[in-house]
Amino acid sequence: MRTCDPVARDDRKFSCADPLLVSHEGEEIRLTAQQADAWTRGAFAVCLALVDQRRISPRIPGATPHH
Repeated sequence: MRTCDPVARDDRKFSCADPLLVSHEGEEIRLTAQQADAWTRGAFAVCLALVDQRRISPRIPGATPHH
């Protein structure tokens, strides 16, 4: 079981309930709820733009793929 360190390296205070992102390299990035909301909205907007440009295709579990 992981424990929560409520103090970031730059002395910002976090609660154990704050969202935590983990990069591909394993780096942990703790965000405030506001930061997580902004990150999520931005990531979703990028995803929708890539779908609109037909650069990626969304995968929906249980859906039939379109060709």
